[in-house]
Amino acid sequence: MHDRTQRLLCRWGFLLFCVAPTLAVAVCISVVRSPAYVAAHRAACERRLSDALGLNVSVGQVRESLQGVTQIEQVVLAEPETGAVIGRIRHLEFGRQDGQWVVLASQPEIEGEHIWRLWELLHERVLRGRAADALDGLFYAGEITIRQAGGQSATTLTDVRSLLRTTEAGPQATIEFRDVALQMSEPAQLRITRNRQAQPPATRWE
Repeated sequence: MHDRTQRLLCRWGFLLFCVAPTLAVAVCISVVRSPAYVAAHRAACERRLSDALGLNVSVGQVRESLQGVTQIEQVVLAEPETGAVIGRIRHLEFGRQDGQWVVLASQPEIEGEHIWRLWELLHERVLRGRAADALDGLFYAGEITIRQAGGQSATTLTDVRSLLRTTEAGPQATIEFRDVALQMSEPAQLRITRNRQAQPPATRWE
């Protein structure tokens, strides 16, 4: 091969395999970090969460890793009609592991007067949801603060763990927690089971 042809091939190879990939990565990074993309990505995340929960959800920042884990900062849950804040989560992280969703929440705060809304959310959208929409998952929070009306007092729960699984009869949610105001040798456990084999279907608390 002629020396001039070899030099030409080397130049083209350098352009194709070095310069072009570097430029593509640089353009991708600049687009992903642009204010317009960040705002659109945050809005899409808020829309998906709002549709799934039936609440108004606003977030401060969203990051997604190559492992499929989504990290969200400053999550605020509010009533869609009144705008009343139901709860806040400083940091939320979720992704799929071994066929189930794993959700980790850091320092959630719940407004006590609206806590019934979260129960309604669990019961109506999860336990009574379509069978095809059943989702097995694990929720964990090291500490949850439930603020009483007026914010003058609060209840703190620790080691909060919720397991949602699908059984033959229907979905079942198990919630474990400890109350820091009580000396509990074992965590309290609440099991909520939706029996779809009964007529009519019924919800049981234990």
